[in-house]
Order: sequence, then C-alpha cells, then structure tokens
Amino acid sequence: MRVFLAPRAGSCGLRAAAIPRYSAPPQFIRHTHKRNNTNSARLITKDDSLLFPPSTTLPPPLVLPATKTKDDSTIVHYFKIGKGYLSFYKTGLKAVYTNFKASRPIQDRADKEGGSTLTGLVEQDKITRAEFQTIMRARHDNRRIPIFALLFVVCGEFTPFVVVLFSDIVPYTCRIPSQILEDRQQVERRRHNSLKNSPPTPSTSDTPQTLTRNQLLHISSSLGLHSRKWHSLLPATPFTPPTPLIRHKIKKHLEYVNLDDTLLEKLGGVDAIAKHATASAVAGSKVEAVNSEDAREREAWRRRQELEMIASDRAIDTLDRSEDEILKDLKRWFSLRSENVLKAFWK
Repeated sequence: MRVFLAPRAGSCGLRAAAIPRYSAPPQFIRHTHKRNNTNSARLITKDDSLLFPPSTTLPPPLVLPATKTKDDSTIVHYFKIGKGYLSFYKTGLKAVYTNFKASRPIQDRADKEGGSTLTGLVEQDKITRAEFQTIMRARHDNRRIPIFALLFVVCGEFTPFVVVLFSDIVPYTCRIPSQILEDRQQVERRRHNSLKNSPPTPSTSDTPQTLTRNQLLHISSSLGLHSRKWHSLLPATPFTPPTPLIRHKIKKHLEYVNLDDTLLEKLGGVDAIAKHATASAVAGSKVEAVNSEDAREREAWRRRQELEMIASDRAIDTLDRSEDEILKDLKRWFSLRSENVLKAFWK
C-alpha cells in the first residue's frame, strides 16, 4: 500500500484534542530579553500543546493501492484508488466540523473578553498560539465548505481530477499531498520571478498604505495572495488585481502574521520552533511519512508541516531546504520586526 500520512485524531470518529489555554505553568523555562526598550519574559515550552493546533487541522492520511495486482482488473484497480480518495475526503470533511466545534469556545471567549476580536485576546494574554491557529484554520476551511461540498457531491471519487484546477476552493484538510506540493512550488516560482525584477526596498517608515503598486505586487506575489489566473486572463498585458484589493489583502495578512509572531515570541520564538517544529525533535524518526505507519514518523511529518506553514506565511522558501536553512530565515524575519518587517520580502 502507498500511504501518505498526516496525523489524525482517532481512526473512526474524529475528536478534537484538548487545547490548553495560555498560562505560565512551571513546566516552562523562563528567559528574559529586551524588545522596544522594555523588559519582557520569553517562555520556551517543553511540549508543543500551546504551540501547535490539533492534528485535525492538517490533511488526514491518503491510502492508495501501490500497484495493480495480477488478480485485479483495471476497473477494480481504479475503483480501489477512487475508494481511497473518497475515504480521504470524507475524513477531511469530518475534520473541518471537528475543528469548527473546537473553535467555538475560543470565539466565545473572544466575544466576551476580547472585544469580539482575537487581537484583544492576544493583547491580554488570554489565548495560546495553538488556539489562535485552530480558529484561523477553522475559519479558512469553513469558508470553502459550501462550494467544495457541492463539488464533492457532484464529482465523488473524481474530485481529485477537478480540484487541482481550483485549489483555493478546497479546505486545507481536504488537500492531497501532491496538491499541497504543487501549490507551494507555484508560489515559490512566482516569488523567485518577482525577486529578479523587484522594485526598491521599502524604507523603515513605510507601511502597506505608502507602498507603490509595484512593491505591493511583489509582496502579494511572494505570498501568493493573488491568483496567478490574473496573469493568465490576458497574458499579453500586465493584467493584475486592482491596487486597493492587493493593499487590503497584504494588510490583513500582515495583521494575522503579527498576531502569530507575538504568540510565537511569548513561547520562545525561533528557539521554540527549533525545539518542537523539526523532525529531530522526534528521536529516530524521518520527515518522510510515506510508506510507513510508524507513529514517530507521522509525528515528524506533522512537525515538518507546521514548520513549513510558519515559513510559508512569511514568504520563506521551504522546498528542498533543510530545517536549519528555514530556521535561519525565520530568525531574520523576527529580527526585522523591530525595524520594518516589510523589508523581509526583499532578500
């Protein structure tokens, strides 16, 4: 059997793992550092329960027949493949509902204690990064459920052949490994192409509101915020989204990343990521979880995915790169926060 593994909660019904609320329990190692001329405490957690959301926020395993056996006809073989995809999508859709339920208490807390915003909870230290990512990923997937569910009902086991053309409508928990890889390859290609002819680097005082259109397009391309289909509609012309739309998307993304950065720094920043989001944190395991049902290798795969998602949100390449190389770029990102993080998009 060919197995594409991603961690999941339980083999039957999916249950959301308990997401602990933020506090400063004794199992933390305390460090002090200076930021913006003020003393603050940085905590490096000994486990990842406050750092990473439940494994249900990632795609489930995709189990397909490795090769066609002598006893199977072509029809039977493809039927087994279709059955594997069908099971994968059903589990992924269940995970969306599981994550939705897990996010409701967090949203209720935001409504009561955070002024109906996650920003309020972050500023008051009333939310963990695991909770923050749980609700953000749940929101991302919930918005895609209506169209994807309709597509799934109509196409059934043929869904994989259709969704590759419309990746953005697919909830993340329902994205097959090759689809995730292809999406990242396309974003990194666009990022590299944009860097070849990038506009001037922003100044320290620049904000998304003061950036030129070319600077906005460069950042948007680096993050994959606007679809490449804008360029394919009229290939003979520089057909791109309206400037206000690009500016708005960049502003919203930077607001999200800023909250995520804040929560990461409270738990130890890059040091915490290096400790928990790398395969080396799982002794004797491999990053590749393909063709293995070893629990340690599943965990190593999950941690690598979390590292890549952290990096991708900050326009950092992950493909064919070691963990040390990714962590080095993440250190640069956090070092630029005190100056102007917009400069991180120019390398």
